[in-house]
Amino acid sequence: MNKLRAIFAFAALSAVAAFGQDRTVWRTSGDVQEGGRGSIVGTVADTQNGRDRMVITPDSALTSLKAQSPSNLAWLGGYSNAQDDLSQVVAIPAGASSITLSFYYAIATQENSLAIADTMNVYTYDPAAAKYTAVATFNDNMATPTWTRFSVSLPVSLAGKSIQIGFQATTDNARNTNFWVDSVALDVVACGS
Repeated sequence: MNKLRAIFAFAALSAVAAFGQDRTVWRTSGDVQEGGRGSIVGTVADTQNGRDRMVITPDSALTSLKAQSPSNLAWLGGYSNAQDDLSQVVAIPAGASSITLSFYYAIATQENSLAIADTMNVYTYDPAAAKYTAVATFNDNMATPTWTRFSVSLPVSLAGKSIQIGFQATTDNARNTNFWVDSVALDVVACGS
C-alpha cells in the first residue's frame, strides 16, 4: 500500500503540485482570459475599478491575514461581480483505495444580511464523463477570520482518472466577500500491483 500526497503550493511565480517528481501547474481563469501567457500567477479583471487583481498573491498584500503556509495564498472574490475560478488537473492512481482533499480557508465579508449573496464552490470535474461534482460550498454567512481546516473524502470511482479540482467564487455587486484558500492537499492511498 502506497500513500501519495500532492501539495498545491501557491508559490511566488508559479503554483505547482507534485506526485513524486512529476510536476503540474495551476491554471486560473485569468490565464485563459489573457491568452494563456506563461506566468501561472493569474489575474482577474476588476472592471469596476479598472484594474487586475491577483488570484494567487503574496500574503504581504493583506493586512489582517497571513498565508497558512507562507508566503502565498489564493484570494478569490473581494470585489463586485467576481467570477473567479482556480483549478488544477490531477491524475489519480488506478489502485486508489482512499482519496482525501484537504485545505485551509478563511472568509471575510462586508455582507450584513442572512440572505446568501457571495459563494465559493469547491468542485471536481471529470472531463471523460463530463461530470461536475460539488464537493463543498462556502458563503458570506460563514465568515471566519482565522484559517479553518476542511477535509473531504472523494469517491474512489475517480481512481485511474485525470480530474480537475477547483475553487470557484462568485460575488454580487454590493458588499464584498473575500475567500482565501491555502495548503491544498490531495492524499491518496493506493494499493500496489
